[in-house]
Amino acid sequence: MNYYDARERQKDGKGIGIFDYTCMNDDQIWPVGYCPSCGGHQTKEEAYECYKKYELDHHLHLDVESHDTQHKCEVCGEWTQKGAEVSHGRLWWLCDAHRNRETVEGLFGVGYTISSY
Repeated sequence: MNYYDARERQKDGKGIGIFDYTCMNDDQIWPVGYCPSCGGHQTKEEAYECYKKYELDHHLHLDVESHDTQHKCEVCGEWTQKGAEVSHGRLWWLCDAHRNRETVEGLFGVGYTISSY
């Protein structure tokens, strides 16, 4: 199983940690998203935001459709058959007015550990 989270990579010469968003499996840890090439972050929150940007840039789908079921928009409550999805199955039912990157960015949280197989 893969465990995704922001982890401290190292401490600089002043005792300040450097964080990456990472994947861990069988005691092996490696940076994911943009973190392998971005140089690291001073806080976990910055690492979460970096990975959130990566997920939205690469895995956002605004064309999810439910052909036979109506759902309430998670922002305004209007009925819709369309939604937005980000990898790992995060899905929000959103009306046409709210089915955009900006809305999903506000709904999409990465500040937690993700487990996947």
